[in-house]
Amino acid sequence: MLDDGPGLSAEELERLGERGFRAQATRRRATRGSGLGLSIVRELCHRVGFSLTFAPNPPRGLKVVIEGPRASTSEPA
Repeated sequence: MLDDGPGLSAEELERLGERGFRAQATRRRATRGSGLGLSIVRELCHRVGFSLTFAPNPPRGLKVVIEGPRASTSEPA
């Protein structure tokens, strides 16, 4: 997923997905939230063997990638 929001600092990007963490930009606005959403998504991904990563999306915004295990391409014998 890609967005074109205000982006995150390196420190915020490192902490994204921590329980209760909210980026500075969301704390300045009237945006409500508890900072639990991405930590829940990260935990669910981990439980089913998926990975969740975050990266900058220059010039602004964020790239979120969810990857699951690759399916086997071999045919059963």
